[in-house]
Amino acid sequence: MGSNSRKRRRDIYKAKQIRWQDVWELPLKLDEGDTYAFSANGVMALTFEGETEDQIREARNIVAIINGEQETDGAHEWVHNGSADIYCDAERFVFSVRGWGHLTGSAMRLPAKEAARIQDDFIAYILDRLNV
Repeated sequence: MGSNSRKRRRDIYKAKQIRWQDVWELPLKLDEGDTYAFSANGVMALTFEGETEDQIREARNIVAIINGEQETDGAHEWVHNGSADIYCDAERFVFSVRGWGHLTGSAMRLPAKEAARIQDDFIAYILDRLNV
């Protein structure tokens, strides 16, 4: 890609306020191992912890809730630790929100402040869905 194309892409990003939906298009889909969730447009969105049947079921349920395919049972409080890690009941790590490399790397080349805003908005959406 030529430098004019990269400059034009950066100018487009600067001209519009990028929303998390512009980066991670729903629905999310788990990979075959039920460890990684990718957006409909192929951007890595989540990485889940664990491989037990209960953890796999939990990952599937979380993705379905984020996608709006099912409701949360409201039995747990979901929080993040100020980074991209999501915890159940403030103590059990369950998954991480991904995509930082996509936001700041060669795909989008966004400044860290803008990338953090977008990722934080995605995290807020996820927590809103899980904590309804």
